[in-house]
Formats: sequence, C-alpha cells, structure tokens
Amino acid sequence: MKKKRYLPFGYRINEGIIIPDAIEASAVQSIFENYRNGASLQTLAKEMQQSGLKYRENAVWNKAMIARILDCEKYISEEFPAILPSDLFMQVQRLRKNKAQIYGGSLNPALRGIRDLICCQTCGQKLVRINHRDNVYIIWKCPSCHTGTRYLPDRELMLNVLSAINKAIVEPQKIRKIKKTADCLSVQVVRLENEIHRELGNPKADSKRLLEIIKQCAQEKYKACHSNEDSEETEHLIVELSKLQPMEHFQPQVLQKFIHKILITPAGTVTIQLKNGAIF
Repeated sequence: MKKKRYLPFGYRINEGIIIPDAIEASAVQSIFENYRNGASLQTLAKEMQQSGLKYRENAVWNKAMIARILDCEKYISEEFPAILPSDLFMQVQRLRKNKAQIYGGSLNPALRGIRDLICCQTCGQKLVRINHRDNVYIIWKCPSCHTGTRYLPDRELMLNVLSAINKAIVEPQKIRKIKKTADCLSVQVVRLENEIHRELGNPKADSKRLLEIIKQCAQEKYKACHSNEDSEETEHLIVELSKLQPMEHFQPQVLQKFIHKILITPAGTVTIQLKNGAIF
C-alpha cells in the first residue's frame, strides 16, 4: 500500500513535532530559486526525478507536484517552521501569476470581439477554449469532430492572426489568386464521407443509397472548390485593405470587417479565411 504524504514536501515529524527535513528543505529552496531564474515546471520535475528524492512512495515527479510546492504557503506561514525567505516565495507567486495571464487564465479581452470566428480547420465548426488551470495552458477543441489543438496561448494566437491579416494588407491583390474555399471542408462533407465509409463496410448496404450519398458528397466538395472568379466582395475587400497600413496592435473591430473565420489545425497552425473565402 502506497504511503500518502500528509505533510508538505520539505517537512517531517520528529517526536510528534513538525520540523524541516534538511535534504527536502534544501530541494524546496532550489526549486524556488530555479523557477525564479526561468526553469519550467517540466524541467524542475525532471531534475527532482534525477535527484533520487521522493515526493511520495513509488511516485514519479511531475509538473503538478512542482506546482503544489511552488504554491504552498506553509513554507512561510506561522503554522510550520519557515524553510524559505518570504521575499523569494512572493517573487515566485508574482511570476506564476504573470505566466498565468500570458499562457492561461481567462480569455484575453482583445479576443472577445472575434471569439465566435475561431473555428476548426478540419470541419469549420466553432472551437471550444479549454483552460487547464492546474498546468496553466490553453488548448482549443472541436465539439463536432473532436480534434484538439496543441497548447496555444492567446498571445500566440493573436500574433498569428495579426501576421496573417498584415500579409493581406501588404498585398491585397493576392486575394484574387489565392484559392478560395467554402469553409474548407464543410461539416456536411465530413458527415457524408463518414456515412460513405460506414456504408462501404456494411455488406448489406443499399447500393442506390450509397451512390446517392457519394453524389451528394461530390456536390458539396464541388461547392467548396468551385468559383475562383473575382466577385464584388473580393473587389470591395481589396479596396478596403488597400486603405490600411500593417497593424502593430491587435484590433478586433478591424479584423471583424475582413475575417470570416480564424482556422486552427490540431498542430496549432493558424490561418484566416477572409469574407470572400480567400485563405491567408
């Protein structure tokens, strides 16, 4: 049976009294100092695993354990013997708060105006933003096709969108040449392709129904790939984009005028689909 840790890492009981464990307390001090100097939770977990010290019996060090140590106020409280300088503890708390604001936490206010434009590259549906608060990182997940992105902080997403729109601003004429799509592969295409695969694997499938589904799928794909001709909307976008200078700051009100969707792949690649269907 595994032994649970009832005391914070860094302490032990001696004759009924809580006292610092010299070796563990030294490790706590090192964790705080290294984190303050820029070490990541993952790096600190690897270092502690290599040290041979145990967080608890038979446990492998991970980021959550390091986070619990960094957040433990008992190291400077009156309840336990202090094993850290209070100024070091407070510096680390400020650093963790700042990192949480950059890499996790609530949606960046600048993204709220275009929140509904953030969609799945695979099927075009609106993505759900998932905040893993314990590990302080953000991913986006599609409720339709269930694909999820890699860790993608708001700041990186905003920079990628800004870079894409600036490319359109610098060379607006390119939107005539860039291949257009009707929401990439529509949800309807994905649904029909799945249905085709199911029917092909069904020995009792109705061939007439299968042919009808294949026909519908082909029609949907044709809609997605057809029509690269210039439209009034394309010409209007070119005129409006030509009036702008590349943006230095994220401006949701400007982006809303030009962007139909912000598309994210599972790998975290960000592209924008303009109102005329052109992809940057």
